[in-house]
Amino acid sequence: MPVDTLMSSPAITVRPETPVLAAAALMTAHGYTLLPVTDHSGQLLGVVDELALLKGCGAGAVGAVMTSPARGIDVGAGSEELAEVLLGDGIRAVPVTDGSTVVGVITRRDLLRSLVRSALG
Repeated sequence: MPVDTLMSSPAITVRPETPVLAAAALMTAHGYTLLPVTDHSGQLLGVVDELALLKGCGAGAVGAVMTSPARGIDVGAGSEELAEVLLGDGIRAVPVTDGSTVVGVITRRDLLRSLVRSALG
């Protein structure tokens, strides 16, 4: 199944200058575990996850705690490639990109939901 049918879109993103506490509030308000960090044109610069925000809570901007470079998965990828990225890299979520522009986010839960739906038909 193509990634673009499973992803959450549009992606909620933050910029490197976003305060850590603002990113944490955004993440918790939406129930996310990861936020893509983009530049002004939506190009993927990095990601920030719960652990990074906890470590940096109250300390400056997202750019100081984000993981960069970040791996994204192409919008046209299939669920097998997605499984390889999520499980192989041991990550819970990954930005979905069209070129280098972030268009969504996909999680392990999205992949699991897809597998269950396919199995139950």
